[in-house]
Amino acid sequence: MYADEHLKAMIVQEGGALTEKVLRPSLHKEMAKQVINDYQITVKLACQAFKISETYYWYNPKLSTENDMIADWILRLTTTRKQWGFGFCLMHLIFIRK
Repeated sequence: MYADEHLKAMIVQEGGALTEKVLRPSLHKEMAKQVINDYQITVKLACQAFKISETYYWYNPKLSTENDMIADWILRLTTTRKQWGFGFCLMHLIFIRK
């Protein structure tokens, strides 16, 4: 117990002093991965040190094909209809899809 707390304090002091207020949570995740590789500690201990959940550590977003299709249509519309602007193109796509 004491060894775990001492290791967490050492990790935070060495590389994570800014984790309290400055860094984005995605950087906390990257720092936790680096610490796991460098110190050979468990995921649980690294997540506790950087104050992120284990669920967040293991999460990998999956992009849907529908998002790719919508992005492709928006790019086509904004390229061909330069005077419309992004917002109007998005509105146009929403009404066409209904």
